[in-house]
Amino acid sequence: MTPGRARAGRVAQLAAGAILGLLSFLVVAPATALKGGADSFAAQDDQLNLIANLRYFAWDSWRWPLMRAGGLGSAAGTVIVFNDGIPLYALALKLARRAITPEFNFIGVWLGLCYALQGAAAVAAVRMWGIRRWPPVIAAAALAVSMDAWLAQMIHAGLCCHAFLLLGVGLLGASSRWPPRRVILAALLLCGTALLVNAYLFAMTAALAIAILGVLVSRGVSLRRAGTALAVLAGGTAAEMAVLGFFAPHGRGQGFGYFSMNILAPFFPPSSSLAGWFGDLDATGGQYEGRNFLGVGLFLLLAAALWTERFRLREILRRYRAVVIVATLLSLFSLSNQIFLGNRLFLLLPSPPRVFAEFRAPGRFFWPVAYLVLIGAVVALGRRGRRFDALFAAAALLQWSDAAGIRNVQRAILERRAEVGLAKAAWLPAMRAHARVVIDPSWACATPTQVRTVEEAVYLASIPRVEISTFHDGRPSPPDCARDRAAFRAGASAKNALAIVLDGEGVPPAVVAGRCARFPGGRACSMRADAAALLRPIGELVP
Repeated sequence: MTPGRARAGRVAQLAAGAILGLLSFLVVAPATALKGGADSFAAQDDQLNLIANLRYFAWDSWRWPLMRAGGLGSAAGTVIVFNDGIPLYALALKLARRAITPEFNFIGVWLGLCYALQGAAAVAAVRMWGIRRWPPVIAAAALAVSMDAWLAQMIHAGLCCHAFLLLGVGLLGASSRWPPRRVILAALLLCGTALLVNAYLFAMTAALAIAILGVLVSRGVSLRRAGTALAVLAGGTAAEMAVLGFFAPHGRGQGFGYFSMNILAPFFPPSSSLAGWFGDLDATGGQYEGRNFLGVGLFLLLAAALWTERFRLREILRRYRAVVIVATLLSLFSLSNQIFLGNRLFLLLPSPPRVFAEFRAPGRFFWPVAYLVLIGAVVALGRRGRRFDALFAAAALLQWSDAAGIRNVQRAILERRAEVGLAKAAWLPAMRAHARVVIDPSWACATPTQVRTVEEAVYLASIPRVEISTFHDGRPSPPDCARDRAAFRAGASAKNALAIVLDGEGVPPAVVAGRCARFPGGRACSMRADAAALLRPIGELVP
């Protein structure tokens, strides 16, 4: 094959993978969401929070550390990396802010990019293993864009870019085909870029990079060279984290044993699956973060791959010993220190050191293992010529059909998106007229019923980027509700502050001077002379 034809074939396959990803996205996202603005993907609390963070950052001045957004929580602002702020995307938005508005469809554009990259990265991964024929390549893309755990990340948009993990698995294959220097450089660049998207994705990509170095060492690369690469990874990561703001003061992640993976999760079909006859598996209430069913189609390919490679399994495991070790450690970490087998607590271990507990949703760390299984099965069968082409087609169709349930669930969330309880038309004029919005109780001290109202207020305040006293903090410090209420009282007495007092149970609402309007769930108050005119659209004026 001529170089020109080979290049054209590569581009065509990558484009086909991206198209498969976009088709999956079109199935998930209704037309109203695609054509709408920011509100069209603001269905869940995490989505409201992400959009607010992006708005405060994109239209703010440049600060130090780089990802600090002024006005979010205080005049000095907050580093948004702790709130899944997607630094790479946020920086792109900041550079393009003259071309967009606060009503830009932030999440829709990002998700569309992630879906396209998912299919293209799966194609790139199998090609790096030396597979070029269309049936296995397209099967890999179809399987990847139908992975249950990945589709569930529509709500956590910062976590949807699994392309890093697929490319990391691909580099394992390239390690036997490319010069070691090129493989190491590619792995380091992949890790650095992953940190610009999400810390979880970086940690998983770095684990794959360590496995790649282990494989290279087993093939003759010197320990000194591998150690140098590790030092560059560690040093470069520390420098990048400092620039982005990861070392800014922050609280501790909570929920390590709660947001875990069940031992049965990879094999237990969720209710949305074709085989989901037994309901969903969640022993803690937070094991949706460890949702890792591999899929009916992938199991079909995996069974065939294990059978065809049954006489070479020991050799393969020996050759990729470093990969096996890393995959085992990731799998064990995903189970957390509270290990559940079904609904039964199987093993209780001591709490991990804080550096590990910062990853408060360990159930996610099975994702690289799932992609190792996916790419490994496709490569094992793809190397055997046309014998398994029909099986590839069947597995792709099965996996796509198996994922229809979760796609429908995600689509229904967007279609049933409730309007923000705080009506935009009523609240925005009042927020724009004030220099600051203060809320009691703070987000950390709010009851579950109050939290949504706090997050809606932050979401609306982010449109004019009015300074706001509280917000959804992904790494909160231990709450001090007395201190927060004292700060609220001091802030509410300012003439330029819009005070929002939420009704609660057990704790009497704060007393605020000035004119107030009652809305469902609380009162909005202001000391301004024109307070009555500003507050009347919000609700009935009260003394």
